[in-house]
Amino acid sequence: MVLQSHLKCPSNQRGALPGPFAYSPIPFGARFSERFRPVAVHGIYADGDTVVVLWDGESTRGDGKPYENAYAWFMRFREGLVVEATAFYDSIAFNEL
Repeated sequence: MVLQSHLKCPSNQRGALPGPFAYSPIPFGARFSERFRPVAVHGIYADGDTVVVLWDGESTRGDGKPYENAYAWFMRFREGLVVEATAFYDSIAFNEL
């Protein structure tokens, strides 16, 4: 699967990534004292082989402060598997990690 991020910020680069937030200097999951998790799904929309999911995720940062972010994932499926995904999220909140 290819994940693309279309945001420009110090902790992320635009382009095909081998995994979520791969260009981040600190691995995404290592920034939290608790596991990052989805907390709300606002919508799931499908058209042909494309599915869009709008969702919120949250956790507690390593410094004890809350982390909340909103996401829009555009995924293309083939034979029941995700073969391409594009993620949009609040890069300001992400940069505060």
